Amino acid sequence: MYVIPFQWDSRTGECAFLASWDGTNRGTPSYRYDGDGLFQAGPTVCTGDLSGADQDDLLKLWVEVVGTYNYDTAAGGTNAVPQLSIVKAELLSKA
Repeated sequence: MYVIPFQWDSRTGECAFLASWDGTNRGTPSYRYDGDGLFQAGPTVCTGDLSGADQDDLLKLWVEVVGTYNYDTAAGGTNAVPQLSIVKAELLSKA
């Protein structure tokens, strides 16, 4: 899948981020992508494949579905998104 992280900070952690995603590479910007999700990487993928990747970059990910992630939004509401474990990652382009 193709993803563009929109939140990758101290709230998500070093090896996890919230991102917009799609099964088709829609380039940038992220509003072209239909879904949102929480993506988490283990230590090997985090320090390897994701090394050099940042918020707003375009990534290609191979993932496994873990479940559902619920979080509070900045506007005071709540949101539920798929929670995905990153198996492999490829940096396609920098923001």
